[in-house]
Amino acid sequence: MLKSITEQLARKHYERGRQYELQDQLVEALDAYEQSCEMTPSFPEPYEAIGRLLALRGQFSEAIGYLDSALDKGDDVQTRQWRGYVLGRLHRYGDALDDYLSLRHLCDSQIEVNIGRMLLALRRFDEAEDVLSEVVDPSAEQLLNAIPRYREFDMIEEDVRSIRYLFGG
Repeated sequence: MLKSITEQLARKHYERGRQYELQDQLVEALDAYEQSCEMTPSFPEPYEAIGRLLALRGQFSEAIGYLDSALDKGDDVQTRQWRGYVLGRLHRYGDALDDYLSLRHLCDSQIEVNIGRMLLALRRFDEAEDVLSEVVDPSAEQLLNAIPRYREFDMIEEDVRSIRYLFGG
């Protein structure tokens, strides 16, 4: 079946955006991805790319719409991970936890660490401890070691230091 001209052109803009991104020309990459999205393609890649680049810039409120659009067009592990990250940064910890839990079947230690992070942010300390104690990863160990302090002082707060610590950087 032949794809429409618009769909083919949207794909070309997306591919051009990828080339710009590979050359670290991010402004041009975003422009090409946006041109692709303006054509409302049926494929999710340009939406995910814009959401990812905006998230890397710290523009989380803008990124979430693009990541949601990407997932509306097709469920993808990478897109779901990025959306979980962005939701966490937006302090929507329950929604982020749902995204990470949907990926648990992948048996990926980073996903497990992120589940632990979201459980900590939700003050579900016992569950976080259970998850993190099963993961062999330095960041899991760091978070696991911090749980007694979190419990004692109920330290998960919306301040910069707590958020930086929770998200690992």
